[in-house]
Amino acid sequence: MNKKITISLLSILALSGWITTAVQIYLASENKALLLDKILDNPFNLVSLQLQIERDIKDPVEIIQFWVKNGWTAETGSLLTICNNNKDKLSSILSSDQINEACRLVNTGI
Repeated sequence: MNKKITISLLSILALSGWITTAVQIYLASENKALLLDKILDNPFNLVSLQLQIERDIKDPVEIIQFWVKNGWTAETGSLLTICNNNKDKLSSILSSDQINEACRLVNTGI
C-alpha cells in the first residue's frame, strides 16, 4: 500500500475514538436535559392542579404555607423537586415573587 494511504488510514483510526467520544458526550448531555425536563412534569402537574383547585379561595403562597404547616409531603416534595432543579418551570402558574417565596417555604419548612 502507498505510504500516504497507510498514514491517512492510521490517522483516521486514531481520531475515530475521539470523534466517537465527542458524539457520545454530546448525546449524553442532550439526554440529560430531556430527562430533567420530563422528571419535572409529574411534580409540576401535581402542584399546578392543587393550586388551581384552591386558587379561588386563597393566595397560592397561603396554600403552600398550609401544605408545609400540615406536612403535605406530596405537594411540598413536588415543589421542592421543582425548586431544586428548575424553578423557572413554575413561572406559568406563579409570579417571580411567589416562586421565590414558595421555594423559600419548602426549603426551610417554615
